[in-house]
Amino acid sequence: MVKLSTRKAVLISNLGKKFTNLLMKVGNKKTAEKILLETLRLLEQNAAYILLSAIKNVKPILEMRPIRVKGANFQVPIPVHKDRQISLAIKWIVATARKKKGKSMSVKLKDEILLAHKNQGESVKKKMGINKTANSHRAYIHYRWF
Repeated sequence: MVKLSTRKAVLISNLGKKFTNLLMKVGNKKTAEKILLETLRLLEQNAAYILLSAIKNVKPILEMRPIRVKGANFQVPIPVHKDRQISLAIKWIVATARKKKGKSMSVKLKDEILLAHKNQGESVKKKMGINKTANSHRAYIHYRWF
């Protein structure tokens, strides 16, 4: 049996594949894989743990969906399924890393993952904002029918 490094194991895992696919632009999968491997290398020790912790800290519990009732639109908080939670967390981390200017993508992604690991950064703020909005709109939860 061939022993894989932690970085390669993360890349081969389902989470690594999902991260690569959401990081990919215009079908350049090899480039996205290189960026993810470089990011994991920059994270050094416990890269897999830091990545999982960052995703766990960014995962949303609720999301807002517009529902039309008698001609009025209401933003109704709805629980998010586990697969969608992970997808949204990865999308938010990648999007906030892309917004930053100057450095290479792997360094920006490493910085954002470390901030998310520490419960800081733009992606965590986005999660907190959505949870705050959902909490303020919980009066409309009875409009949810599914």
